Amino acid sequence: MVGIVSVLIILRGAAEESASLQRVLSAFTIQATQCHDESDRLLVQGHVAMLELSLRKDREDNFSEEQALDSFNTRVQEELAPAVLLNLGRHCLPYKVMAACAVSSCLDGVDTLAVALHGGAVRYGVLNFLTGLEQTFLSFPLMTIFLNSLAARRLDMRRGRLTELMFIVASSVAALPAIFAFLGLPVLLKRLAYESDVYAAALCAWVLLELVTTLRLFR
Repeated sequence: MVGIVSVLIILRGAAEESASLQRVLSAFTIQATQCHDESDRLLVQGHVAMLELSLRKDREDNFSEEQALDSFNTRVQEELAPAVLLNLGRHCLPYKVMAACAVSSCLDGVDTLAVALHGGAVRYGVLNFLTGLEQTFLSFPLMTIFLNSLAARRLDMRRGRLTELMFIVASSVAALPAIFAFLGLPVLLKRLAYESDVYAAALCAWVLLELVTTLRLFR
């Protein structure tokens, strides 16, 4: 429980930063930006207007500087803002960062597979190896997305310290079944699959479901 609360607090901070950045970029206007030296504003805006005119496909001779600046504002709000947030990770963190955080699960599976193959326990080794891959590239990223959805939701509900604390506790309790589903269920199915083809098929079906979900969320 302590670990879940800690992760939620960290993700909440990341979600707040992402939401703050989105608000700034969505409302960006170059006319309202601050200049280190106010006497440079006209020079900077002139260069920005020239840049915007060079980027436009429909270059009009009568396109004024003010129109060019408005077009630049629209470009930042509608094109730059989504691109920046996408690179930061639509789900708080980029997928490759989530996978890197859980790579140790995969390494343990590789070691187990090597020992099992040496001892002739091929089924045992393969199942452990596949479960390690599943936890690294599927379970952990999906669990992180779920926890971050709780953290992002808390941004809308924040009204005071007591309200936020109560929501953190409620979110942590709600996260327990999800963590069991994402991390505990594959391990349970893996242990049952050592001796049963039915549970091995169930494990494969669960991994396939996670794979499809991951591809849809991170495409």
